[in-house]
Amino acid sequence: MNANGLLKVCAGIFLAGFCFSSNVEAQADLAHKHFERGAMHHLNGNNDKAIAEFKKSLRYDKEHANTHFYLALVYEVKGNNFKALKHMLKAEKYFEMEGREYWKERSRKRIEEYYVLFGYKREDFEK
Repeated sequence: MNANGLLKVCAGIFLAGFCFSSNVEAQADLAHKHFERGAMHHLNGNNDKAIAEFKKSLRYDKEHANTHFYLALVYEVKGNNFKALKHMLKAEKYFEMEGREYWKERSRKRIEEYYVLFGYKREDFEK
């Protein structure tokens, strides 16, 4: 391969990386916007709309810890205990991955409360 060919290959790799990076950032922005909308709906007591927005957020970033945390709270209010626990466990996991110890601990406390409130067994959920 000559120098011109090598330059074209390097330029292509650079552009592909730039496009991928821009796409990841755009996805994260959309996830955050839907999270914020969901949080506002939740604060205004419109939990069905909150769920819809939180689900949209997770389509763009399935590891968005805040979305899982608030979605768990909304499911708890709606009486869907299984989904509340499921999303709180995910929130705890992603908070831990992000090094957000305070929120990880808050999630764990809520999980422990869910086990008591809902009568679930830890071993059924945490394997």
